[in-house]
Formats: sequence, structure tokens, C-alpha cells
Amino acid sequence: MKRFLKRTIGILIIIFLIVSIVPYALPISNPVQFTVKNPFNESNYDIVDNTTIHYRQWLPKSSELKGKAVMIHGMGGSSYSWLLTVQPLIEKGYMVVAIDLPGFGYSDRREGIDHSQSNRSKIIWKVIDNLESRLQGGSKLLKWDLIGHSMGGGTVAAMTLDRPEKTKTAIMVAGALSENNPSQFSVLLKYPPVRRWIKVVLYMVAIQPKRIESFLESAYGRMPTASELEGYLNP
Repeated sequence: MKRFLKRTIGILIIIFLIVSIVPYALPISNPVQFTVKNPFNESNYDIVDNTTIHYRQWLPKSSELKGKAVMIHGMGGSSYSWLLTVQPLIEKGYMVVAIDLPGFGYSDRREGIDHSQSNRSKIIWKVIDNLESRLQGGSKLLKWDLIGHSMGGGTVAAMTLDRPEKTKTAIMVAGALSENNPSQFSVLLKYPPVRRWIKVVLYMVAIQPKRIESFLESAYGRMPTASELEGYLNP
């Protein structure tokens, strides 16, 4: 029994060492800090609670503002993800705002940001409040159409609950409704090898041009153009 216990402990120690060491032996591309300023003609920045938020704003083609829409992307997406949705809306008289959530697109990626849906809601509403302060007349009174894809659907749900008086509609595109409470994983993520394994999986498996190209081909029903592929990969 003692021999079995010693052997089991020995195996567990070996597995622990392999799990802790192997990820550091696997090469990955080191992410660079963004120095891109105003990546798009419509780019704007706002700072909320020391977090820099990048968003894109399009004004309606008509002089009369008929609605206001804010768009929240899903996991791995950015404000670029709404490229094909914006044009029909601005042609209908909508002002459109597409926001990069913290940690995505060209928004702040520093460590320590609260990524819960409730905090995302608070940040986005502050961005909207600042944006509305620059609007004129009756434009301020129009309520918002909140549009969220996948993970962004949970953000839209939180936003609707926080400010129902400012919400006209909540539209979810394959919405994933979860609070996304980081405390559920915070203990595990404090162990550096776990964070390293996540980076290894992302850079070696998920964030690869061919994989993104295949994903976009499935979504678009055609091969993506070079500019569409870059639009997802660059940020």
C-alpha cells in the first residue's frame, strides 16, 4: 500500500512538473502593445475608470435622425465585426456606434480589468452618456437599440437591466446570456502556467489565419477577402 501511494504521488508530481514546465517550452508569438491611433476614419476614444475604450461612430445619411443603435461584438470580435450591418442602418437614418469591449479590438488590454457583464454595461453606458452630451436637441431624447452578438448578448442584457429607461430594444444575435463573473476563474488564473497554457492554445490553435479564414467562410457563405481577413486578425 505504501509503495502504491509513493508511486501515485510520484506520478502526480511528474504530471504537475510537466504541466507547469511544458507550456514555457512551446513557442508563441508575443503580443505587442497597440500603438495604433485612429485605425478607422470613424474611430473615437473615451476613457472610463482608467480604461481606454475605442468605438466607431457613423452618422445617418439623412438630416433627420430616426434612431440610435449601439453594437457589441462577441468573443474574438471587434467593432469591425459589424462592417456589413452598419451601411443599411445609416441609410435608414440611424446613428450607429460600434464599441470594442475592454480587452478586444483597439480598446485597453491592461491586466486587472473587470470583464464581468455588469462592469461592461457600466463602461458602455458611460461612453454613451459622454457621446450624448455632444448631441443636439431631440437627438438626446431618442432611446437606444442595443444589439449584441454572442458574448455581446450578455452585455446587452446587462445594459437593458441597468438602463431600461434609455433602451428601446434589446436585439441579440445568437446571444450568450451569462454574467461572465471573473471570480469563478480568478484562483485558477493566478497560477502562471495556466495563463501560459491559455496563450499557447490561443496562438497555436485558435488565432491562426487559416482557422479564422475557415470561420469567416462558414459565416459569410463565401471565401473572405484579404481585407476582411485582416480586419479580424489585425486587432
